[in-house]
Amino acid sequence: MTEAYFAAYENGDAEAIAAMIDFYGGADTFASWPPRVRAYAVQTTAVNILDWASAYSFPLSAAALATIEIPTLVLRGGASHPAMQRVNGLLFECINRASLATIEGAAHFMIATHAGEVGRLMGEHVDDVESRSISPAHLNFCDRNQLEEIMAPTQKIRPAFHSRSNRQLFLCPITNYPCEGDLSYLCEDYGCARKGGLSPSSNENS
Repeated sequence: MTEAYFAAYENGDAEAIAAMIDFYGGADTFASWPPRVRAYAVQTTAVNILDWASAYSFPLSAAALATIEIPTLVLRGGASHPAMQRVNGLLFECINRASLATIEGAAHFMIATHAGEVGRLMGEHVDDVESRSISPAHLNFCDRNQLEEIMAPTQKIRPAFHSRSNRQLFLCPITNYPCEGDLSYLCEDYGCARKGGLSPSSNENS
C-alpha cells in the first residue's frame, strides 16, 4: 500500500493520498471530509510522504518495546484495517505493562470520530495507574509526621520539617514511593529533603 501510494504521487496523481487515508480510516473516508480538509491533505501530500519515509526507516524491534516500563494504554479501532489491528496487538504483546482497548466502530481517526470514548479510556487509564502508584500497600511510605521514619540510610526528618496543611501525595522521583508533603520538598540523594536545606550530607542530619 505504501509503495503504491508513493508511486501514484510520483506519477502525478494529485489525490494519491486518498487511498492511504481510506486504508487507515475506512472506505470513503477521504470523500467524506469537507472540501477544505481534502484540499489541505492534497496540498501537504509531499510532507506526508516524508513522514512515512522517516517512520519506515526507524526499526522498532520487540526487544526495544520490551524495555518500556511505563504503563501504556494501546487503543485501536474496531473498524480499523485488520493489519493495523494486528500491529496494535503486537504492541500490546511486546510492552510489558501495556493494556489493550478496542473502540468499536472507530478507526485511525478516532480522536475526531470517537473523541469522548478516547478521552474516557485515557482518563480511566491514568486514574488506574495513579491509584496503584500511591496505594497504602506501599510499605516504604514517607510521612513527615513520623519523625523517626528513616528516609535514607543516613537521614531522618527533623521536627522543623513537619508536613504543611496543604500536603498532598506525590511520587518520589528517586525511590518511586509516595511522599506526604508539598511540592517545596524535593528528593535528593535517595532521601526526601527540603529544597536548599536538609540532605543526607547536611550537618543538620539527626
